Amino acid sequence: MDTICGVGLPELIILALVSFVLIGPERSRDVALKVGRFMRTVIRSDLWGDFTQVAQSVRDLPTTLVRMAELEETQAELQQTLSELDEETRTFRGEVRQTNADLKNRTRRVEERAQPRGAAGRAEKPKTDAQAKSDLIADPWGIRSDTPVAPKPERRDPPPTPDSPDVDLDED
Repeated sequence: MDTICGVGLPELIILALVSFVLIGPERSRDVALKVGRFMRTVIRSDLWGDFTQVAQSVRDLPTTLVRMAELEETQAELQQTLSELDEETRTFRGEVRQTNADLKNRTRRVEERAQPRGAAGRAEKPKTDAQAKSDLIADPWGIRSDTPVAPKPERRDPPPTPDSPDVDLDED
């Protein structure tokens, strides 16, 4: 704090010299002690604390106003960005819906093309669950052929040899 109630150091020096001349050298010591005690009482009072807070607030007011103006500008920019983001989100959702509809249409077309056609060029009737199961059993690898699948031969163990430890070839 470089000033006290708007009075700077040069003014204080002039006041001290004038008071020293008016009071005189004999009483200046007693007056200085009384002024010091009074100043200490004033500075320690609640009223002085409130006064200094108000003075500090008044000094900081321009800075606070500038900060508030910057916050308002920032808030306006954020609102603008938020509205742009909402618009982009709506556009993106519309594009996703359109893409989803296109994919469904294309999937339907591919499924229609993939259905086997009969001799007259018409789509065959869909197979029942029992027919689909019999197709899986008769043709488990998905190979379409008119020849029936031959059953696999049973596996048989080779005949025992005289070197086998669990076989007793000597039967009496």
